Amino acid sequence: MQPHSHFSAASEKEVPLLDSQVNVNPVFCRLRPSTPICELLEHKYAQRWLEEQQAKERALEERQLNLPKLGRIQETRTTLLRKSRPMPESTPLWKLPRFQQVGPALDTFRDPYARKKAFNAHFSDSVARTGQLGQGTYTVG
Repeated sequence: MQPHSHFSAASEKEVPLLDSQVNVNPVFCRLRPSTPICELLEHKYAQRWLEEQQAKERALEERQLNLPKLGRIQETRTTLLRKSRPMPESTPLWKLPRFQQVGPALDTFRDPYARKKAFNAHFSDSVARTGQLGQGTYTVG
């Protein structure tokens, strides 16, 4: 029998060994790869950990920068009305010719001046309300 043979004494079959199972040092029978001593001495594990922590901190700071500022004054109805521009008047809807001269069946305003004043107030206030015609709920908040 040869001293450093990979053959079994009982059978003459060759048993293939993995690189990690080859016994380089017969005193220490290692079956796993050795710990990279160079990396331990150079503190590479600590450097990797620090880099990962710094990357996490940078990502957290970026997320915090994108958050809305709490000290900012929110939009109110008044500020929205100040910033708004009046909508252009659209052309009136088409009516059948026989209905063009017919007036409204019901008039609930006291006089034409009160009607005009109410519609002007509604139109100027419609900027702060939702919907295409500005008839919905207020968007402040």
